[in-house]
Amino acid sequence: MSIILLTSTAGFVSTDDYYHSRIAAQIIEQRTIRLDFPWLPLTILSPEHFVDHHLLYHIYLSPWVYWGGIAGAKIAQAIVIGSIFLAVWSLFRYLQVRNVIVWTFALLGLSAPFLYRMLMVRTQAAAVLLLVMVLHLLFRKRYIWLIGLAFTFTWLYDGFVLLPAVVFLYVVSVFITERRLVWKPLAFALLGTALGIVVNPYFPQNISFIINHLAEKVDLESDIRVGSEWYPYTTSALLQNSAGALLAMIVGFLAPSFRKSGRDRVETTLLLVALLTLYMMFESRRFVEYFPAFALLFCAVAIGRGDIQWVDGNTLN
Repeated sequence: MSIILLTSTAGFVSTDDYYHSRIAAQIIEQRTIRLDFPWLPLTILSPEHFVDHHLLYHIYLSPWVYWGGIAGAKIAQAIVIGSIFLAVWSLFRYLQVRNVIVWTFALLGLSAPFLYRMLMVRTQAAAVLLLVMVLHLLFRKRYIWLIGLAFTFTWLYDGFVLLPAVVFLYVVSVFITERRLVWKPLAFALLGTALGIVVNPYFPQNISFIINHLAEKVDLESDIRVGSEWYPYTTSALLQNSAGALLAMIVGFLAPSFRKSGRDRVETTLLLVALLTLYMMFESRRFVEYFPAFALLFCAVAIGRGDIQWVDGNTLN
Protein backbone atom coordinates (compact mmCIF):
# COMPACT_ATOMS: atom_id res chain seq x y z
CA MET A 1 0.00 0.00 0.00
CA SER A 2 2.82 2.42 0.83
CA ILE A 3 4.37 1.74 -2.59
CA ILE A 4 1.06 2.60 -4.28
CA LEU A 5 0.69 5.84 -2.33
CA LEU A 6 4.31 6.88 -2.82
CA THR A 7 4.26 6.23 -6.55
CA SER A 8 0.90 7.93 -7.15
CA THR A 9 2.77 11.16 -7.92
CA ALA A 10 5.86 11.75 -10.04
CA GLY A 11 7.66 13.75 -7.36
CA PHE A 12 8.01 13.61 -3.61
CA VAL A 13 5.23 14.50 -1.17
CA SER A 14 7.25 17.26 0.52
CA THR A 15 10.13 19.60 -0.28
CA ASP A 16 12.30 18.15 2.50
CA ASP A 17 12.37 14.85 0.62
CA TYR A 18 14.48 16.42 -2.11
CA TYR A 19 17.07 17.59 0.42
CA HIS A 20 17.34 14.18 2.07
CA SER A 21 17.56 12.39 -1.27
CA ARG A 22 20.21 14.71 -2.65
CA ILE A 23 22.40 14.59 0.43
CA ALA A 24 22.09 10.80 0.47
CA ALA A 25 23.36 10.65 -3.11
CA GLN A 26 26.32 12.80 -2.10
CA ILE A 27 27.58 10.02 0.17
CA ILE A 28 28.25 7.83 -2.87
CA GLU A 29 29.32 10.68 -5.14
CA GLN A 30 31.88 11.95 -2.61
CA ARG A 31 32.72 8.42 -1.40
CA THR A 32 32.67 9.46 2.24
CA ILE A 33 30.18 9.74 5.07
CA ARG A 34 31.72 13.03 6.23
CA LEU A 35 30.47 15.28 3.48
CA ASP A 36 31.60 18.59 2.06
CA PHE A 37 28.42 20.65 1.92
CA PRO A 38 28.90 24.13 0.37
CA TRP A 39 25.33 24.80 -0.77
CA LEU A 40 23.74 26.54 2.24
CA PRO A 41 26.39 29.00 3.43
CA LEU A 42 24.01 31.37 5.25
CA THR A 43 22.32 28.71 7.40
CA ILE A 44 23.22 26.39 10.27
CA LEU A 45 24.28 23.99 7.48
CA SER A 46 27.08 26.28 6.33
CA PRO A 47 30.31 24.51 5.28
CA GLU A 48 32.18 25.30 8.50
CA HIS A 49 29.29 24.15 10.71
CA PHE A 50 27.76 21.35 8.64
CA VAL A 51 26.85 18.12 10.41
CA ASP A 52 24.73 15.39 8.87
CA HIS A 53 22.37 14.94 11.82
CA HIS A 54 20.44 12.22 9.97
CA LEU A 55 23.58 10.36 8.98
CA LEU A 56 22.43 6.75 9.24
CA TYR A 57 19.21 7.43 7.35
CA HIS A 58 21.18 9.03 4.53
CA ILE A 59 23.59 6.08 4.46
CA TYR A 60 20.60 3.75 4.12
CA LEU A 61 19.01 5.95 1.46
CA SER A 62 22.16 6.59 -0.58
CA PRO A 63 22.26 3.49 -2.86
CA TRP A 64 18.53 3.71 -3.52
CA VAL A 65 18.76 7.35 -4.58
CA TYR A 66 22.05 7.11 -6.44
CA TRP A 67 20.94 4.28 -8.70
CA GLY A 68 17.17 4.67 -8.56
CA GLY A 69 16.56 8.40 -8.25
CA ILE A 70 13.19 9.50 -6.90
CA ALA A 71 11.67 6.06 -7.48
CA GLY A 72 14.50 4.43 -5.56
CA ALA A 73 14.03 6.79 -2.62
CA LYS A 74 10.32 5.99 -2.54
CA ILE A 75 11.01 2.25 -2.51
CA ALA A 76 13.47 2.74 0.35
CA GLN A 77 10.85 4.64 2.35
CA ALA A 78 8.21 2.02 1.58
CA ILE A 79 10.50 -0.62 3.09
CA VAL A 80 10.79 1.45 6.27
CA ILE A 81 7.01 1.83 6.47
CA GLY A 82 6.48 -1.88 5.90
CA SER A 83 9.02 -2.63 8.61
CA ILE A 84 7.03 -0.51 11.08
CA PHE A 85 3.92 -2.59 10.45
CA LEU A 86 5.95 -5.78 10.77
CA ALA A 87 7.52 -4.64 14.05
CA VAL A 88 4.14 -3.63 15.48
CA TRP A 89 2.60 -6.94 14.38
CA SER A 90 5.47 -8.86 15.97
CA LEU A 91 5.14 -6.92 19.23
CA PHE A 92 1.41 -7.60 19.36
CA ARG A 93 2.10 -11.30 18.82
CA TYR A 94 4.64 -11.38 21.63
CA LEU A 95 2.27 -9.57 24.00
CA GLN A 96 -0.54 -11.99 23.07
CA VAL A 97 -2.87 -9.35 21.68
CA ARG A 98 -5.91 -10.86 19.99
CA ASN A 99 -6.84 -10.03 16.37
CA VAL A 100 -3.28 -9.01 15.60
CA ILE A 101 -3.89 -8.18 11.95
CA VAL A 102 -6.82 -5.91 12.77
CA TRP A 103 -4.86 -4.02 15.41
CA THR A 104 -1.84 -3.68 13.14
CA PHE A 105 -3.79 -2.25 10.22
CA ALA A 106 -5.60 0.08 12.60
CA LEU A 107 -2.47 2.22 12.23
CA LEU A 108 -3.93 3.32 8.91
CA GLY A 109 -7.01 4.88 10.51
CA LEU A 110 -5.68 6.86 13.46
CA SER A 111 -4.37 10.10 12.01
CA ALA A 112 -4.18 11.62 8.53
CA PRO A 113 -1.03 13.65 9.29
CA PHE A 114 0.60 10.51 10.68
CA LEU A 115 0.08 8.71 7.38
CA TYR A 116 1.18 11.72 5.34
CA ARG A 117 4.39 12.21 7.28
CA MET A 118 5.18 8.49 7.18
CA LEU A 119 5.22 8.84 3.38
CA MET A 120 7.81 11.60 3.51
CA VAL A 121 11.36 10.55 2.68
CA ARG A 122 12.52 11.67 6.10
CA THR A 123 14.03 10.15 9.21
CA GLN A 124 10.99 10.12 11.45
CA ALA A 125 9.47 6.89 10.12
CA ALA A 126 12.77 5.10 10.74
CA ALA A 127 12.83 6.62 14.24
CA VAL A 128 9.38 5.17 14.96
CA LEU A 129 10.62 1.79 13.75
CA LEU A 130 13.62 1.83 16.07
CA LEU A 131 11.54 2.92 19.05
CA VAL A 132 9.19 -0.02 18.52
CA MET A 133 12.28 -2.23 18.41
CA VAL A 134 13.35 -0.69 21.73
CA LEU A 135 10.03 -1.81 23.21
CA HIS A 136 10.71 -5.32 21.91
CA LEU A 137 14.05 -5.39 23.74
CA LEU A 138 12.64 -3.94 26.95
CA PHE A 139 9.66 -6.26 27.19
CA ARG A 140 11.82 -9.29 26.35
CA LYS A 141 14.43 -8.07 28.89
CA ARG A 142 17.24 -8.16 26.34
CA TYR A 143 18.78 -5.05 27.79
CA ILE A 144 22.34 -5.44 26.52
CA TRP A 145 21.13 -4.94 22.94
CA LEU A 146 20.08 -1.42 23.87
CA ILE A 147 23.71 -0.32 23.53
CA GLY A 148 23.74 -1.07 19.81
CA LEU A 149 20.24 0.22 19.22
CA ALA A 150 20.91 3.49 21.07
CA PHE A 151 24.13 3.94 19.07
CA THR A 152 22.16 3.37 15.87
CA PHE A 153 19.42 5.79 16.92
CA THR A 154 21.97 8.51 17.70
CA TRP A 155 23.43 8.24 14.21
CA LEU A 156 19.93 8.14 12.73
CA TYR A 157 18.23 11.14 14.28
CA ASP A 158 19.13 14.35 16.08
CA GLY A 159 16.19 13.72 18.42
CA PHE A 160 18.17 10.81 19.86
CA VAL A 161 17.26 11.76 23.46
CA LEU A 162 13.86 10.20 22.79
CA LEU A 163 15.29 6.69 23.07
CA PRO A 164 16.79 7.06 26.56
CA ALA A 165 13.58 8.85 27.56
CA VAL A 166 11.52 5.81 26.53
CA VAL A 167 13.89 3.52 28.41
CA PHE A 168 13.66 5.76 31.48
CA LEU A 169 9.86 5.50 31.37
CA TYR A 170 10.21 1.71 31.30
CA VAL A 171 12.43 1.86 34.41
CA VAL A 172 9.80 4.04 36.11
CA SER A 173 7.06 1.61 35.08
CA VAL A 174 8.87 -1.38 36.56
CA PHE A 175 9.37 0.52 39.80
CA ILE A 176 5.70 1.53 39.96
CA THR A 177 4.28 -1.91 39.21
CA GLU A 178 6.89 -4.24 40.71
CA ARG A 179 8.71 -2.05 43.24
CA ARG A 180 12.05 -2.93 41.65
CA LEU A 181 14.75 -0.62 40.38
CA VAL A 182 16.16 -1.96 37.11
CA TRP A 183 19.06 0.32 36.24
CA LYS A 184 20.72 -1.70 33.49
CA PRO A 185 18.36 -0.73 30.63
CA LEU A 186 18.91 2.98 31.21
CA ALA A 187 22.66 2.53 31.70
CA PHE A 188 22.96 0.59 28.45
CA ALA A 189 20.83 3.13 26.57
CA LEU A 190 22.91 6.05 27.84
CA LEU A 191 26.14 4.23 27.01
CA GLY A 192 24.98 3.57 23.45
CA THR A 193 23.89 7.18 23.06
CA ALA A 194 27.23 8.49 24.33
CA LEU A 195 29.10 6.19 21.95
CA GLY A 196 26.91 7.37 19.08
CA ILE A 197 27.87 10.97 19.80
CA VAL A 198 31.60 10.37 20.30
CA VAL A 199 32.21 7.62 17.73
CA ASN A 200 30.91 9.81 14.95
CA PRO A 201 32.59 11.18 11.81
CA TYR A 202 31.43 14.69 12.75
CA PHE A 203 32.69 14.64 16.36
CA PRO A 204 33.16 17.03 18.16
CA GLN A 205 31.43 19.41 15.76
CA ASN A 206 28.20 17.45 16.18
CA ILE A 207 27.89 18.52 19.83
CA SER A 208 27.84 22.25 19.09
CA PHE A 209 25.58 21.61 16.10
CA ILE A 210 22.99 19.84 18.26
CA ILE A 211 22.98 22.74 20.72
CA ASN A 212 22.77 25.43 18.04
CA HIS A 213 20.22 23.52 15.97
CA LEU A 214 17.75 23.16 18.81
CA ALA A 215 18.38 26.34 20.80
CA GLU A 216 16.21 28.66 18.73
CA LYS A 217 13.47 26.03 18.44
CA VAL A 218 13.04 25.45 22.17
CA ASP A 219 11.77 28.99 22.77
CA LEU A 220 9.13 29.29 20.08
CA GLU A 221 7.90 32.57 21.54
CA SER A 222 11.12 34.32 20.56
CA ASP A 223 11.58 36.58 17.54
CA ILE A 224 13.27 33.79 15.59
CA ARG A 225 10.84 32.23 13.15
CA VAL A 226 11.05 28.55 12.40
CA GLY A 227 9.13 26.22 10.10
CA SER A 228 5.39 25.78 10.63
CA GLU A 229 5.85 22.17 11.71
CA TRP A 230 7.53 23.39 14.91
CA TYR A 231 4.29 25.06 16.04
CA PRO A 232 1.33 23.21 17.60
CA TYR A 233 -1.94 22.28 15.97
CA THR A 234 -5.05 24.17 16.95
CA THR A 235 -7.45 22.13 19.07
CA SER A 236 -10.00 21.91 16.27
CA ALA A 237 -7.39 20.76 13.76
CA LEU A 238 -6.07 18.12 16.14
CA LEU A 239 -9.54 16.77 16.85
CA GLN A 240 -10.26 16.67 13.14
CA ASN A 241 -7.09 14.99 11.90
CA SER A 242 -6.11 12.74 14.81
CA ALA A 243 -9.41 11.77 16.42
CA GLY A 244 -8.68 8.05 16.08
CA ALA A 245 -5.42 8.30 17.99
CA LEU A 246 -7.00 10.41 20.74
CA LEU A 247 -9.88 7.94 21.04
CA ALA A 248 -7.44 5.02 21.32
CA MET A 249 -5.66 6.86 24.13
CA ILE A 250 -8.90 7.49 26.02
CA VAL A 251 -10.07 3.88 25.66
CA GLY A 252 -6.74 2.54 26.89
CA PHE A 253 -6.71 4.96 29.81
CA LEU A 254 -10.21 3.93 30.94
CA ALA A 255 -9.71 0.18 30.44
CA PRO A 256 -8.68 -0.72 34.03
CA SER A 257 -12.01 0.65 35.29
CA PHE A 258 -13.72 -2.25 33.53
CA ARG A 259 -11.14 -4.96 34.27
CA LYS A 260 -10.35 -7.07 37.29
CA SER A 261 -6.64 -6.39 36.92
CA GLY A 262 -4.56 -3.23 37.09
CA ARG A 263 -1.75 -2.18 34.80
CA ASP A 264 1.41 -4.28 34.57
CA ARG A 265 4.87 -3.02 33.57
CA VAL A 266 4.13 -3.40 29.85
CA GLU A 267 0.88 -1.46 29.90
CA THR A 268 2.28 1.18 32.24
CA THR A 269 5.28 1.67 29.97
CA LEU A 270 3.07 2.13 26.94
CA LEU A 271 0.84 4.53 28.86
CA LEU A 272 3.80 6.72 29.84
CA VAL A 273 5.30 6.63 26.34
CA ALA A 274 1.92 7.53 24.83
CA LEU A 275 1.59 10.43 27.28
CA LEU A 276 5.09 11.64 26.42
CA THR A 277 4.43 11.58 22.69
CA LEU A 278 1.01 13.18 23.23
CA TYR A 279 2.71 16.06 25.02
CA MET A 280 5.23 16.32 22.20
CA MET A 281 2.42 16.49 19.66
CA PHE A 282 0.65 19.19 21.69
CA GLU A 283 3.87 21.21 21.63
CA SER A 284 4.74 20.76 17.95
CA ARG A 285 2.98 19.22 14.96
CA ARG A 286 6.26 17.72 13.74
CA PHE A 287 5.87 15.04 16.43
CA VAL A 288 2.56 13.74 15.10
CA GLU A 289 4.58 10.80 13.73
CA TYR A 290 4.93 9.32 17.22
CA PHE A 291 1.74 9.65 19.21
CA PRO A 292 -0.68 7.66 16.98
CA ALA A 293 1.57 4.61 16.90
CA PHE A 294 2.12 4.52 20.66
CA ALA A 295 -1.50 5.35 21.44
CA LEU A 296 -2.49 2.30 19.39
CA LEU A 297 0.06 0.08 21.14
CA PHE A 298 -1.23 1.24 24.51
CA CYS A 299 -4.89 0.72 23.59
CA ALA A 300 -4.29 -2.73 22.09
CA VAL A 301 -2.45 -3.95 25.18
CA ALA A 302 -5.03 -2.39 27.52
CA ILE A 303 -8.09 -4.03 25.96
CA GLY A 304 -6.86 -6.60 23.46
CA ARG A 305 -4.80 -9.16 25.33
CA GLY A 306 -6.32 -12.60 25.52
CA ASP A 307 -6.05 -13.10 29.29
CA ILE A 308 -8.00 -9.99 30.26
CA GLN A 309 -10.78 -10.55 32.79
CA TRP A 310 -13.49 -7.94 32.72
CA VAL A 311 -15.61 -6.95 35.71
CA ASP A 312 -18.43 -9.32 34.74
CA GLY A 313 -16.01 -12.22 35.18
CA ASN A 314 -15.76 -13.17 31.52
CA THR A 315 -12.32 -13.84 30.05
CA LEU A 316 -11.70 -12.94 26.40
CA ASN A 317 -10.77 -16.03 24.43
